[in-house]
Amino acid sequence: WTVVLMHKPPYSSGSHGSELNVRKAFEPLFAKHGVDLVLTGHDHHYERTKPQRGVHYIVTGGGGAGTYAVKETEISGFAEEVIHFLYVRADSERLEVHAIDAGGREFDQLVLER
Repeated sequence: WTVVLMHKPPYSSGSHGSELNVRKAFEPLFAKHGVDLVLTGHDHHYERTKPQRGVHYIVTGGGGAGTYAVKETEISGFAEEVIHFLYVRADSERLEVHAIDAGGREFDQLVLER
């Protein structure tokens, strides 16, 4: 599995929005090198996109200084303004991302299989 961690999201439906300069610089590299998942922050919400050029993106900014509003858009697989963390588990055949809210409830997940 190839997972990228970065601050500003190439795709976001939140208040800061998508960082187009980041998308322009990195998205072609992600597609070329078979990146499976990109985890970002900056916007203080949770959003899992529909795959973009074969890559899954998750904005995971649900900790720290409160949350920001988010609405589902055409790129969204799921979006919610929520305090949260991610639990990620991987082996050679499966990558799982579990989004857990402050009460301990799983509210979204992404499962990729080879």
